[in-house]
Amino acid sequence: MTISSVSRTCESRVKNFRKKLGLATPYTRAGTEEAADQFRAAIALDPQFTAAYVSLGMTHYVQAAFTFVPPDSGFPLVRENARKALELNSRSATAHALLARVATLYTMDWLEAERESGDATALGPQNPFALYAAGDLATVLGDFKRSERLLRASLVLDPLNPETHYMLAVVLRAVGRLDEAEAAARRCLSISPTYVFGHYILGNILTMQGREESVAECQLEVPEGGQLTCLAKAYYKLGRAKEADTMLTVAMQLHGLDHAYWIASVFGYIRQEDRAFEWLDRAYRQKEPVIEYIKSTSDFNSLRGDPRYKALLDKMHLPE
Repeated sequence: MTISSVSRTCESRVKNFRKKLGLATPYTRAGTEEAADQFRAAIALDPQFTAAYVSLGMTHYVQAAFTFVPPDSGFPLVRENARKALELNSRSATAHALLARVATLYTMDWLEAERESGDATALGPQNPFALYAAGDLATVLGDFKRSERLLRASLVLDPLNPETHYMLAVVLRAVGRLDEAEAAARRCLSISPTYVFGHYILGNILTMQGREESVAECQLEVPEGGQLTCLAKAYYKLGRAKEADTMLTVAMQLHGLDHAYWIASVFGYIRQEDRAFEWLDRAYRQKEPVIEYIKSTSDFNSLRGDPRYKALLDKMHLPE
């Protein structure tokens, strides 16, 4: 095989799966595994191919962020591939943004997250993932106005990215703009019907609005996307306590090792503060890459005046 044919093969593999990365397939466990295999094959053909390392890092990021793999397995691979990409091209905005995601969702190092995010947006002011990473970091820190601005700027450049529409729905829900949040969630699902947590966020918004269809929406979510905890909140809201209790019990039995945060959110929602803190502490110890978003949901409103809430934020080095 000639050098030029190797290059064409690598580029073909990467372009194909990078295109998919914004659509339905990779936002499933099987889709990310398939994509990772293709990117590793491209690297084997050309170990100097920067885009393949970036894309493999992006795939590991999706796997870790969506808990398709344990955080301790996925996020170090994100860092490894991002750093390799930067060795080959120090001006890769996406690689810097990936390092910002590791600092945000895994190490909770906000100084590093801000630094890497700043480098990413400086190098790629028109890079949609860099803008997304900066907007997501602003969400975690509770700066929802800045987050919305950055996420909308990202969507101008990449309007078919379901992850960005999902996060915009989270931000709009956080500030109580539920109709707009619903529209953003539905846009996410129209682009990627299998997007994990897509039906969860929409079901949660419908629950907040007290709408009966919240149950049907939650039922569309996959188990790894929080189906049971979504249903628990929907049933509680509709006064169907027995069904809600069943969903919550099963969730604790089946997902205690990967969905402690979502279980905590149900206890927070029904104002069982001690149980909520118990499960939040578990989520923190398990390094679940979602506990950082504690400030972006009303489920924990009843906890905010409790000294334990401030203590948890302090452990994560988050401002109140």
